[in-house]
Amino acid sequence: MLKRSLTLVFLLPCLLFAQQKFFLYRYNDQYGLSDKTGTQVITGNFIRSSEDLENQILFDTKEKKNVLVNLESGEQKTFDEFIANSIFLENQYYANVEDKGKFYLYSQKTGEKLEMPLAIRKQHLPRVFMLNKDYLYAIGSETIFPKTPEVKKRKSKASASKVPTIIPEPKYERPITLSYLYIFKNERSMPLVSKIKVDENYRFSGNEPNSIFSLYNLHKTPKNEPVKEMEINIVERKRTEGLVPWHFYYDESFDVAAVKDQDSLRVLDSNLKVLQTIAIKDRSVEDILFNYLQSKYPNDDIGLSHADFFASPMMSSGNKAPYWKANKVDDHFELAFKEDDGYKTFARVEAQEAEFIGDQLKLKDKKGNTLSFKMDWSSMAFPIPKQLKEQFKLTEIN
Repeated sequence: MLKRSLTLVFLLPCLLFAQQKFFLYRYNDQYGLSDKTGTQVITGNFIRSSEDLENQILFDTKEKKNVLVNLESGEQKTFDEFIANSIFLENQYYANVEDKGKFYLYSQKTGEKLEMPLAIRKQHLPRVFMLNKDYLYAIGSETIFPKTPEVKKRKSKASASKVPTIIPEPKYERPITLSYLYIFKNERSMPLVSKIKVDENYRFSGNEPNSIFSLYNLHKTPKNEPVKEMEINIVERKRTEGLVPWHFYYDESFDVAAVKDQDSLRVLDSNLKVLQTIAIKDRSVEDILFNYLQSKYPNDDIGLSHADFFASPMMSSGNKAPYWKANKVDDHFELAFKEDDGYKTFARVEAQEAEFIGDQLKLKDKKGNTLSFKMDWSSMAFPIPKQLKEQFKLTEIN
């Protein structure tokens, strides 16, 4: 095993990987896990992976199942469907799970199972997602069956001298399926806050709040107040620990929201209660809300801005030199990491192609076979099966 004295920049990753035993690799189109020595390997019909879970990894299989693997113990659990990081409740993530016909929320930290909210428990494919730290939501549908019409009976039998009364067949109305937006408190019991009829297209929306809600902040000042000079304030976003990066909106708030119902717009307050239903009539959501709020606050100047439920632009990292390098030397590649005075070679590999993308090494041999994996920061080991290490003649340089 290669051992080197590394700079303090490795301290944090070492702590993060201290308990991790298994590491992800990909060979051609197959995924697997290996320990640092390459002797303990976990394989399956894994065709895709997700590493967005703490101390765990999620695989899709050819059998259209989801397999959750603990990276410390190697324990595996199989689900019909596993939607990771669906809601963040009591400082931990829960996944929407389908398991042998049962639907529930699964704690990604403890394995605890929570029942779906009562309002959607008996629906087809019930799922719950997160608006922010205060509210959860679900899209569902309910079928309304009309009353069965009464069949009128003839009062007397027909006779030769009396023409029988012709009773028309009763009219049967078809059942109607309506789509609803269910809003719950982000609490363990998930009490229902609102049930709002919405456009049926919402049933095919994504899992992000912006695909369901139009969310705004309201700015109002009395009309008789003197105009102030414009001030630009840069406010740093709050960040709850333990969240995945794309759940930046968890700590955000809003003043007014809107959802569509065919040709109407439901206007909601900050508690997600319906304030008004307004006909759209070829108007934008912003125009409808602005006119509504102007009539609601006639003595104020009104302004609307999008609530912070959109990702902030990423800052450029500039032309910073990469930490890892793969250098072509004759018939092989030498792998190196950056030091204060240059790059230090630590391994060699026989491959047709070799490159680092971040801390992931990608290799391709002369036959077109591909291999990719991430370095183990704590030991600088190559956590791949032994046979793959031998196939690519991956060796350490002391």
